[in-house]
Amino acid sequence: MKRQALIASAVSTVVLAALLLGGCGGGSDYYQSYPMYKDLTLILRVQTPGGFPVGGATVLIDGEPDATLTDLQLHPLGDGYPDAWIGWLCNWTSDEYQSVVNFAGDTDSFEMRVHKDGWTEDSTIVNIYDYEPQHIFIRETMVMQRLADGAPLKRAPHYAEVTGGPAPLTLQRSGKPLKIIAGTDDSVTTKQ
Repeated sequence: MKRQALIASAVSTVVLAALLLGGCGGGSDYYQSYPMYKDLTLILRVQTPGGFPVGGATVLIDGEPDATLTDLQLHPLGDGYPDAWIGWLCNWTSDEYQSVVNFAGDTDSFEMRVHKDGWTEDSTIVNIYDYEPQHIFIRETMVMQRLADGAPLKRAPHYAEVTGGPAPLTLQRSGKPLKIIAGTDDSVTTKQ
């Protein structure tokens, strides 16, 4: 009986030590060095209230305009994207951004907004948490309406859908410098 009690005590001690050293469910990857850079794949469907794509709109990431405008046609997501998202239609994507998580428990938040002269704007908030994997997929449907078509469309604040996963099969950046989204109160910078 004493031997069983000693074994149970030893097992309890080992389990407790593992939890203290590895974190609850975090394993050895729980303790990371900071800042952590998360690669982002941003995916937008920019459309009218009727579901028609809006081409030529500027996408602003954390207040900075991206050089690529939205496409006039929708394109389905294919291999390399989260399984549940394959076939989802979009007209703007980018693999050129990274998010920075500065410390344990940090949340990096930024806004994605679409703008086109003569149209209402729409925006979404993206939250990236420190426990997210290295590569993160973000998607959102943005709705724009011509100002001439009536009163500006007012949408309640909304949050983009965020999920982790492996990098897509073909990253668009192909050697371009990454744009760093440093955080809620910082601007987009370029990392060489």
